[in-house]
Amino acid sequence: MKRLTTFIRQLIFLLLLIPTLLAGQKVLIAYDANTPLNVTESCEFWFDGYDANSFTLDGTSVDQWDDKSGNDRHVLNGNDNATRPTYNSATGRVTFINANSTFLQSAAFGSALSQPNTIFVVYKITGGLADNEGVFDAVTSIAQLFYFHATVFKIHAGAQLVGPATNTNDNIHVGEFNGLTSNYWINGDLVDAGAIGASALDGITLGARGGLTTYADCEIMEVIGYNAVLTDADRDKITGYLSNKWNITATTDYKGSVLTFEGKVLTYTPSVFGAEYQAVYDAYTTKPDAATAAIWNTCVETWVANGEWATKDIIYVYAAHTNGAGEALINWKTPGTFDATAFNAPTFTADEGFLGNGTTQYINTGGWIPSVNGVNYLQDDASQIIYIRTDISGNTLHGIHHSGNPSVSIIPRLVGDAYISINDNADLSSDVNANGSGMFINTRTASNVKKLYRNKVAIINAVTASTSVPILSPYCLAGNNNNVADLFRVDQVSMYAWGAGMTQTHVNNFTDPFETAMDALGTGIIAMTELDILMKLQYMAFQLRIQNEKVPVYINP
Repeated sequence: MKRLTTFIRQLIFLLLLIPTLLAGQKVLIAYDANTPLNVTESCEFWFDGYDANSFTLDGTSVDQWDDKSGNDRHVLNGNDNATRPTYNSATGRVTFINANSTFLQSAAFGSALSQPNTIFVVYKITGGLADNEGVFDAVTSIAQLFYFHATVFKIHAGAQLVGPATNTNDNIHVGEFNGLTSNYWINGDLVDAGAIGASALDGITLGARGGLTTYADCEIMEVIGYNAVLTDADRDKITGYLSNKWNITATTDYKGSVLTFEGKVLTYTPSVFGAEYQAVYDAYTTKPDAATAAIWNTCVETWVANGEWATKDIIYVYAAHTNGAGEALINWKTPGTFDATAFNAPTFTADEGFLGNGTTQYINTGGWIPSVNGVNYLQDDASQIIYIRTDISGNTLHGIHHSGNPSVSIIPRLVGDAYISINDNADLSSDVNANGSGMFINTRTASNVKKLYRNKVAIINAVTASTSVPILSPYCLAGNNNNVADLFRVDQVSMYAWGAGMTQTHVNNFTDPFETAMDALGTGIIAMTELDILMKLQYMAFQLRIQNEKVPVYINP
């Protein structure tokens, strides 16, 4: 099922919302999906580094960065590329270089924005911490300035408020320019308060002071401005939004994943990832969008709650949001240990996984060997799990194909049958199977009990005796034959895992959360009725609230 109907999406949202309300937690309609800033006051300007469509580029040089507030206060640089900052679409950062006098600047406003103004600037210093450099300002004069000078952060509008010592971290700076009662926050913490002057904001300059003096070495990620003093709650909402988006630790009640639903983004509090998925998220070079991250967090924490997470040694979710820096090859159980390597460039598709060519392409398991590294995987207590999105017939396999030695392998479909071996000497057991796609779980729960489940139904029941645990590392999209890849598959694989043996209950408990996540992404392939999905989501929502209250549950319609 690629996409759920609008009606079903609405019901899903309500089902997920009910346990939240019952738990007594706040639900905040905080942001519109495309302009996530419509709190009490209207937004005057907004520059969003994560929105690549808001940039006009010459190569990587920024000609113009569009204002997304709807007020058309775009910042641009009509000079040649030498004085233009550069943009990295993978990181969302606009890089300014002091030595090149780089800047972006708007036209002067038709009417200057008199105080009070509340301005958010997310930036990182990339040069000297003791320099005197301007990051954000007005156009014609030093009016409402964010800068750093003499090793401290500052804001200025005729007088200055002084923050803590400069650093090279990503930071959320918030200036409330309000005459005698102005405030300066960094990452949600109030760092100074008092009189700041009365200058109005007559335009926007990024990467320099107004009048194009005192340029900066910095990266700017996001800028948001309001012609108002925001309430504490509204300021905190935006701080939380920026904290979550840019992965910055901040003092805020609203940091957390967000959910897009019918043009709204909803934030639940408390909104945190479980420790298990947080480790995966932290290992990503390019982070998934908040809704996708929330979907996978829900999957993982459901596995934690029902016990399936603890029984696995390695889990690879190839159906990641990107593989630009190997994100789809991370071992979710212990990121950084036994991360996989893809050989000969199998085709990666976001939210779907890797497709092999059937001749040379395969993926290893990062050197994980059952006989050496298996903790849960044992001779008579073992499983091999794979989620396949394609239905291909072939005398080829996934796993370990070690002639005359203990092997573990799945042939999902060869004409009308499936075949498995698990901790036996390549003694293939088979039975009827007309479809090579789905969640396949090859498992051994006793010395003479092995089964193959497809989509939670046992399709092979065999009594082949085990011999020992394999001494080779498993492959995906091919078999490992004494450390040589062979018998290559033309499958698209979304997930691969190895661990302890699995009964029917274990099979159900592992399959359902993963399929629910894939369905939420629009890439699931197990036939489920809409009622099935609704009931599973409702069950997951209630169980996670009861068993692990820290976990929010989200769906991405």
